[in-house]
Amino acid sequence: MIMKPFIFLFTVVLLLLMIVSCGENELGESLKDVEWGSVVKISEYANAQMPRVSWHNSEVANVVWERNDYVRYNYYQAGWNEDSELSGFNQSSLSLQLASNGNGTSFSVWAGGATYSNIYAAKYSTSTGWNTAVVLSDDGGNFFDHTPDIAVDAEGNAMAVWYVTYDLLSDPNYHEVWGRRYDASLDQWEAIDLTFQQPKPAISNRYDGFVTTPLSFSEPKVAADQEGNFIAVWRENDHIWFNRYILDSGWSGYQTVSNDTGYGEIDSKHKIVMNKGGEAFVVFNREISANFTIKAVRFDGAAWIYEATVLNTNEPSNPDVAMSDSGDAVVVSDLQSGMGFTINRYQKSLNTWLGELHLHSSVSNISYPKVVMDEQGHIVVVWIQDGDIFGTVHESNNTWEPDKFTDPYKIWSGSINTEPYVAVNDNYQGIVTWEESNSDIYAAYFQ
Repeated sequence: MIMKPFIFLFTVVLLLLMIVSCGENELGESLKDVEWGSVVKISEYANAQMPRVSWHNSEVANVVWERNDYVRYNYYQAGWNEDSELSGFNQSSLSLQLASNGNGTSFSVWAGGATYSNIYAAKYSTSTGWNTAVVLSDDGGNFFDHTPDIAVDAEGNAMAVWYVTYDLLSDPNYHEVWGRRYDASLDQWEAIDLTFQQPKPAISNRYDGFVTTPLSFSEPKVAADQEGNFIAVWRENDHIWFNRYILDSGWSGYQTVSNDTGYGEIDSKHKIVMNKGGEAFVVFNREISANFTIKAVRFDGAAWIYEATVLNTNEPSNPDVAMSDSGDAVVVSDLQSGMGFTINRYQKSLNTWLGELHLHSSVSNISYPKVVMDEQGHIVVVWIQDGDIFGTVHESNNTWEPDKFTDPYKIWSGSINTEPYVAVNDNYQGIVTWEESNSDIYAAYFQ
């Protein structure tokens, strides 16, 4: 009889502890105890480089990388699997990109070929793996196809974009950005119109026979919302341009997204991120007389909110950006001095940037910080420091202060001199991957 009240009291206390624990986890407080997993070499063959990572669904993460003869991949599903061939083409691969919608659809694109490069794409299925790659830019020859990117919407529709030049000896002034859409309902890529005078896939059309030097195009990027709309951005003549694809309507027309102030600004290193609701951020580096700032432009789903200076400390130069479905965003960049990195966060509920934080300002040789944000707004930053890779986490609340970041954790001690890449899923599981200087691909899982 005496034991029953004790058992009842013990049960109540245990339930209360569980409720408190769940509440803290929902607020993101448990991120202080994030566990970084062991590092695994996931490539088996030499000359592997430039890995990319994304979560195919809540259980499977893909990593793809370039090699001098094939595109190769490995995937994580409760552990790593084998280094395998993806492309099916025995040729060089360049500018490899990977995108997933988190619902079970993934695509990879890359540029490959000999004299005249083509754009290739492959689709990943959980049941069958990667399918045989197809040529997207079957344009009849004489075109050079470069730097592709791809995005996938919630229904599995995809948009690939790339930069096109004509044979520079016969026509040095032909420069365009092309796009080609994958229709998930038909399980096929939409047809491409090869009419030279007005290429239907062109989302920019800057052909001008009177231009005496080639226009400065570079690196188109693309992002998707859940409704099947896409936004592409690219650099053209020192500014950032965009075009928006609207479902059932097509491309709406290209225009600049960065303002020309007349001070000789040079905009570059652009990135775009878009959430399921159709909001987006474009960030880019602006140089004026060798002075650098990071600008951000917000798309609220209907219109662009033009240019805010979000990073301005000690010459930031290589921005990265992430966004949550609630509309919050975070921008990070390394610095010309290499002393630490700088970061800022946009809070939609306040419609403001919370303020730039200069982290690890006394630490030298920091480069390539990359940032991800999950559905609850949790932030992870990884970076390279003296050849090693580090990570830190910020808890998800409205307090934006340096001491809310966890102490830097050394994920790996090595000889890394290229960018790391990181991705998280809705369950706050993450993968960070990188290339070692000996051209091996490594990865670490965290949760």
